[in-house]
Amino acid sequence: MRLMVSEILDHVSKSQTEAEKIAILRKNYSPALEDVLHWAYNPNITLFTNEVPPYTPDASPEGLSLTSIYSEHKRFYMFLRESRIDVERKRILLIQMLEALGSKEAKVVEYIFKRNIPQISKDLAEKAYPGLFSRPVRIPMEA
Repeated sequence: MRLMVSEILDHVSKSQTEAEKIAILRKNYSPALEDVLHWAYNPNITLFTNEVPPYTPDASPEGLSLTSIYSEHKRFYMFLRESRIDVERKRILLIQMLEALGSKEAKVVEYIFKRNIPQISKDLAEKAYPGLFSRPVRIPMEA
């Protein structure tokens, strides 16, 4: 069974050594997890805001919300400052994404906008996935 991105981060935070943390990140690799780390820490990515708008967290039990980061990470490109989407529309889309995700998964998206994931430092992300910050941003062709 695949762990949610928020669960992977919880496992990393409970690990004692850097080697254990790296092993957990590598064992649970997914494009979604990689994107979370890439979008949170890559200095070349400029998001339209660093403030998360107020939203109503999903009350569903974890894992039973409408969507997950595994589905939503493909839409992170919409929140680039230079995307063609109007700023107010980006704000609405962000709120909709946050409200559709489970509360812990929404918190992970908040970390991206705050540019800080408490469970994983930028250096740890780079050690787990070498070259992470030199790869290009994944943007769908139709964007």
